[in-house]
Amino acid sequence: MPAYSFVDDILDPYMRECSSEKRISTQKAESSIANRLREFFVRHYISFSDSKMKHAINGSKVREYRERRKEKGVNPLTVRRELALASAACNYAIAEWDYSMPNPFEKRLISRKDERAVRHKRRKRIVTPAEQKQLILRLSPLLQDLLLFSVLTGLRQREMIELRWDQLHGNQIHFEPEQQKNGTFGKRGLSKAAQEIIARQPDEGELVFTRNGKKIEQRWLQREYKKIREEVGIADTVWKDLRKTCGTRMLAAGGRIEDVKNQLGHSDVRVTQEVYAEDDIEGTLEVLERVG
Repeated sequence: MPAYSFVDDILDPYMRECSSEKRISTQKAESSIANRLREFFVRHYISFSDSKMKHAINGSKVREYRERRKEKGVNPLTVRRELALASAACNYAIAEWDYSMPNPFEKRLISRKDERAVRHKRRKRIVTPAEQKQLILRLSPLLQDLLLFSVLTGLRQREMIELRWDQLHGNQIHFEPEQQKNGTFGKRGLSKAAQEIIARQPDEGELVFTRNGKKIEQRWLQREYKKIREEVGIADTVWKDLRKTCGTRMLAAGGRIEDVKNQLGHSDVRVTQEVYAEDDIEGTLEVLERVG
């Protein structure tokens, strides 16, 4: 069985072949991650045989990488993103280049202990209907539309402010791989209320949402939202919570976890479950009351 250099045969060719298809910010982030992976796994190889040899990448070597990064104070979720790039490169080499090798990173992105700890500490903050009304009363018309559109669609902030007219197809938004965080083609639904928000936007160029005819800056949006939320007395919420609010309300309205995954553009339903699938004891009690 052949042995493949992780850096020379897998990571570097993957970065050259796939990076250009992604947005600039993703390219920069993945380039930094690739540098860290190169530094640790340089002169290491992957093979079906000799997996216990000194320079082979196996489960022990992946765990060593995780632990060393954690010793430097790096969040386990960040480490998981780093190893996810290594795993993606391996999967690409196996699928596209017919490499005969295992993927030593698969299912080893984060330890079970760290995964439980992260799930326990994950923020569950959403915006309540009452808080939403208070925010709307203090926001400018443009910010009102942006806030409501975020709650109604669950789009990421960048996806929303970079939304183009040519992405709109009736009650759907279509995404190219470079427009989504997960790097795939995708579709998101538009409710009638969301379509009404779009209909009242001035057609001043290729972007749906603009400020004085120009692209909206994320820093401006975050600054304005911070100012208003502090006035309302909910300084603990951030713009990303509007996206969580959308997913939570979808489930409360009877949606499936798969529906939430598709609408929020998650790459894997497990990502959705980590955030939204909580123990619903109230729902369980309601079901029990109907038994017998």
